[in-house]
Amino acid sequence: MKKTTFMRNLNRKTRRIIFASAAGLAAAGILAFALLFRVTAVEVVGNTRFTEQEIREMALTGPFAWNTLLIEKFHSHVDPEEALIESIDIERVSNNKVVIRVNEKQLIGYVQFEGNDWYFDAEGIVLECTETAADSAEAGPAAESTDGASDSADAESQEDVLAPQSLDGGEEEAGSTEEETSAQFYPALTNIPLVTGLSFDRAVVGEQLPVENTKVFNTIHGIARMVDKYDIVPDSVEFSADYDMILHYGNVRVQLGQDEELEEKLIRVAAILPSIRNLSGVLHMEDFTPSTENIIFEKDLTEAEQQTQEEAAQQRMEEQAQEDGESETGEAGADAQSGEDAETDGSGTETQDDDSGAGSEADGV
Repeated sequence: MKKTTFMRNLNRKTRRIIFASAAGLAAAGILAFALLFRVTAVEVVGNTRFTEQEIREMALTGPFAWNTLLIEKFHSHVDPEEALIESIDIERVSNNKVVIRVNEKQLIGYVQFEGNDWYFDAEGIVLECTETAADSAEAGPAAESTDGASDSADAESQEDVLAPQSLDGGEEEAGSTEEETSAQFYPALTNIPLVTGLSFDRAVVGEQLPVENTKVFNTIHGIARMVDKYDIVPDSVEFSADYDMILHYGNVRVQLGQDEELEEKLIRVAAILPSIRNLSGVLHMEDFTPSTENIIFEKDLTEAEQQTQEEAAQQRMEEQAQEDGESETGEAGADAQSGEDAETDGSGTETQDDDSGAGSEADGV
């Protein structure tokens, strides 16, 4: 009886020890798991529209976000409710560090409509709408004032011929931008060009801009990809009624013409642009082909030069009018003299006839 009681007591003690040991081991394991795989370092890549803190708040939420192993198993992909982000992927790179990779939706341009800026993607779908800033509202009219610049009369004084040798070094420099670099941060969408010249009657977030020819979005996408590649993002992209393209860089207008040889044209633009960026005028690329040797940059006339040219043109018109007037006066005088000579000849003939008649009569007498 005593032995049985002792064994029971022993079993109770043993069970308590076993349970306590198991609980201690479990607690130690949980503590080790928590400490060993706790997220202490986070790297964010691919974000250009949001701060790292904003991306962390979007990605590292929920019950698994504190532990790298749990993130890897249950929280490696996030679809945030954000118009400019496609998805977020989270990768464990060490016991305590994760990398957050942001997959952004690509904006290729924006249009101004009813006091707002409407940003759209490669398919023309509007993803973001913001109120047009006062200073950016002036970009539209500036983008449309390109027609008069190409009418300068004095070609020799206003046009620069850019020879191929001035392009070689720049072309290599533009090509070097193909190397992968870290994404730059543009929280205010400052690297998205304004697009002008498109006709549409409404704009709605989540819908495609209702333009007449939707192929224009492919052209804009191509321009956006290449100007970003060569680091020559323009202030605005203008389309004419025939879909000729003009890139605006301050007071420099690059006439690209139709969507032909577009990448070759932009390679040349990237090489030339640094030398003309502070000037005002038109870079003619509309007739460019790979065999083109010389490219014309037509400088804008200053106010004084324009006034001088207008005065010279007015003087030439007055001189021409004076010459025309003198010519008409000379012709009129010649016609009058010719008429007088003709009248004189007629009078002489009549007198001679009278005299002849008189003589005949005298002879008859």
